[in-house]
Amino acid sequence: MDRFVRDGTGAKVPDTEAFVPTPPGLLYAPHSDSTADLNLCVGLDKGGSGTPTAQLVATVANQARPQSRFNEILMSTMPCIRDDNAGLHEMMGPCVVELQRTLTPGVAVGGTLRAVRLIWMGDLAF
Repeated sequence: MDRFVRDGTGAKVPDTEAFVPTPPGLLYAPHSDSTADLNLCVGLDKGGSGTPTAQLVATVANQARPQSRFNEILMSTMPCIRDDNAGLHEMMGPCVVELQRTLTPGVAVGGTLRAVRLIWMGDLAF
C-alpha cells in the first residue's frame, strides 16, 4: 500500500521521477516529492518492566499497519536508567552507518528502485 506525498492544496503528488542514487563520495541529496520512495521511520522507544530499556526501532510507514509490532525492525536495545545524551548516541552510533548505506543507493520494491525518506520518531529525542 503506497501513501502519496501531498502538495500545499492536499492533492496527491504523482510519482513521475525515477530515483537516481547518489554517486559514491558525494553527500546525500534529498529527492523531489515526485520520486517514488519508501518512508523509513526510525526512533527510540523507552519502556520495559524491571530494568528500563531504550529500543531503537525502524518501520516502513507506507505499508499496511505500519505500527504493528510484527512490522517493526528492532535495531538495538540497551539499558536506559537515565535519558542521558551520551548513552543515546552510544546506542545510535553503530546504526548510523547502516542507515547511510540504506539512504544512498535506495531500496528495490517490486523491482523498482525507490528513494528512502527518513522520518525520525519515538519517545526520546536524540
